[in-house]
Amino acid sequence: MQHDDLDREQAICDAATEGPWYDQQIYDGGRTVCTMRSPDITYCVNRAMHANGFPGDKTKENAYLIAAARTAWPARINECRRLREQVAALLEEIERLKEAGKVLARYLEDMDDQGYHPVPIDAQDRAAAKVFYPLWEGE
Repeated sequence: MQHDDLDREQAICDAATEGPWYDQQIYDGGRTVCTMRSPDITYCVNRAMHANGFPGDKTKENAYLIAAARTAWPARINECRRLREQVAALLEEIERLKEAGKVLARYLEDMDDQGYHPVPIDAQDRAAAKVFYPLWEGE
């Protein structure tokens, strides 16, 4: 799913009657009428007849699904956007840490080239501080 897909889906939600919707089922003696209504109970959003054995025997379930989707769909779109932002931030952090690792490796190689065999603990601490301290400051 692309960003423009989310924008199109959000536009569909925004254009519809404001939610939340609820399904209302009225039994008239021979059939159940399933009606989805908005908060303004005078506005009928949809109506479907339910009769046992009728080929469309899931009208009650369909009415509930449509009414629930009015609230759930926009919430899922928002959650998808939030998670995409979080993933992007995590990917940026991974790239920063990769670069920090490269800097640390170069620094340790330079120390090794200068004759630090093995690298003393204080030199390791200085190298780590040089690389990671700027990252910690950003927290």
